[in-house]
Amino acid sequence: MAYHTTLYLFLFLPAAIIAYQLMPVKYRWYVLLLFSYYFYYCISGTLIIYIMAATITTYLSGILIEKKKGFLIFCILLVLENLVYMKYYNFFAANGNRIFSFILSEQPFSLKSMIMPLGISFYTLSAIGYLIDIYYKKISAERHIGKLALFLSFFPTIMEGPICRYGELGKNLFTGHSISMERLAAGIQRIFWGLFKKMLVADRLNVLVKTVYDGYQNYDGTVIGVAAIAYTIQLYMEFSGCMDIVIGTGEIFGITLPENFRRPFFSKTVSEFWRRWHISLGSWLKEYVFYPISMCGPVRKLSKTVRKRNRHWGEVTAAALGLFPVWFCNGIWHGPRWSYIFYGFYYFTLILLSIALRPWSDKMRSILRLERHPVIYELFQIGRTCLLVVIGELFFRAEGLRIGLNMFMRLLTQFQPSSFWNGTLLTLGLDRWDFMIIGAALAFVFFVSMAEERGRNVRQDIKMLPLPLRWSIYYSVMLAVCLFGAYGVGYMPVELIYANF
Repeated sequence: MAYHTTLYLFLFLPAAIIAYQLMPVKYRWYVLLLFSYYFYYCISGTLIIYIMAATITTYLSGILIEKKKGFLIFCILLVLENLVYMKYYNFFAANGNRIFSFILSEQPFSLKSMIMPLGISFYTLSAIGYLIDIYYKKISAERHIGKLALFLSFFPTIMEGPICRYGELGKNLFTGHSISMERLAAGIQRIFWGLFKKMLVADRLNVLVKTVYDGYQNYDGTVIGVAAIAYTIQLYMEFSGCMDIVIGTGEIFGITLPENFRRPFFSKTVSEFWRRWHISLGSWLKEYVFYPISMCGPVRKLSKTVRKRNRHWGEVTAAALGLFPVWFCNGIWHGPRWSYIFYGFYYFTLILLSIALRPWSDKMRSILRLERHPVIYELFQIGRTCLLVVIGELFFRAEGLRIGLNMFMRLLTQFQPSSFWNGTLLTLGLDRWDFMIIGAALAFVFFVSMAEERGRNVRQDIKMLPLPLRWSIYYSVMLAVCLFGAYGVGYMPVELIYANF
């Protein structure tokens, strides 16, 4: 029962809306809790016991930390235990076996069959953030376990986030706002915008991406490059589309969820890209990993020592020590694969290089007088950032680091421009009609994003239009999803990508 399915959109969500609205205000949050646990059970079955255990652990830990701060690390390790064991045990066991096999010709660790509970990576980070906020007295420990249970299991956020903070979301969840026609219309509008991005673009591109990545040995560098670009677009349209559905669902209930994307492909640098992409994860890592490490005594002492000799390299040292664990955590959070760890260090290297080379890049920009052509230079920056992101996503999607490296080498050494016009692209599972639909949908999303990037509130602008024109736009998007969505013959149902992380 994923967010884009008819079961969720036309049965589960309407039932939740009706039950919520019929319930007295002070009991409405109980309805959300009931539907959240039912949603979780429908997808995970008996694995619901894991989120229940995590909730109890987090609840007791929060009260303990409020009374005795010294238990913070112990409580965090308790909350992390299930995630680390279920998600990473086989990864560490397999790599441990390789080391022991090389040294002692033995493989002492047995691999185990694991079934991952839904959303464990998301609710674990939310729980840890909750405990740390209690430690720093930003919030008080919740005394009602049901309210904490709703925070950790809220059905719109449990599959793909966003990763929420109790201080920002808590009161919103329990207020019991009435569902007005304005909220309902706004929520449905946002939901269909998400479906538009997912079903017209992401799900259709999945056919091409899967074909090439599953049989990359059969394709030249041009096709691999097209597939890497297609996957980057697919991932963005899929993830941001899902966030639109999630945030739209929250809007219906009067619950404001944090935005997770802010037009990342208009970014001029990689750092800016990550401030606009998966914002809730980046904010969590910044708040709970980067700042504590950067502010700890040994790191401050070392960076201060280096800064005395050279101010710039002192700043680089401080950035390196803070960013290294952030990007390691970012990579391995996505999953127990070396390609994900490489993905994290890829961005760590790019960002650290940009900091280290800043004096020279500023000097070169001054020498070339690039400020005279700001538009051209900005387009160059955006294009460069997009290229670096596509390369990163190539490794992210590849089934292992070795395969990613092989694909990248094919891209560099076997690039055949003729593949663009000799019909090769039409052998990848999509026909001309598919490419036309993708192109038209992407153009529509681009122009909406461009308007928002320039400060326009497109949703508010549409709301101010005359009623016939406003509903013409709404119906056009709905009809596009119904008529041109990627379903039916030739299309397999596509699971939510980030739900697997």
